[in-house]
Amino acid sequence: MSTRTLPASTPSLYTLVALLYAELASTIQVHGVRLPSGWKPEDGNSVVVANNGGPGSFNGAELDERFTVHSYGQTDSAGLDTDIAVFNALHRWEGRQVTVDSEVIYIGLIVRENGPFWNREPITEWARQTSTYRVVMSEWAAP
Repeated sequence: MSTRTLPASTPSLYTLVALLYAELASTIQVHGVRLPSGWKPEDGNSVVVANNGGPGSFNGAELDERFTVHSYGQTDSAGLDTDIAVFNALHRWEGRQVTVDSEVIYIGLIVRENGPFWNREPITEWARQTSTYRVVMSEWAAP
């Protein structure tokens, strides 16, 4: 029987970005933390995933973290469509496992805590849709 341990070898943000990339990269650009330098809405639909952190205690066998996902598009409706695609992609992985850099990660729970809500990129004022998610994950260790 396998046991679960905290996902210490593969960072949780990297895991979530890799999961979204695998699901969406054919139609949506997926980025961790920030948009690439020089990106603009005309470049196509994009997603930025940022880690909001987790609980103050890591006594459990799972990592429970929050993530903010900013969805961009050439139009407001394209940004909303991008947000919906992210929502669907994430929920396809709930209760499943994914292999990232040879580590098997179990995605136990994904909950959209709020969003989508329309807002603007602070510096450029590009329109975006923002949602926040709670993701519970753990690594599977060999017995």
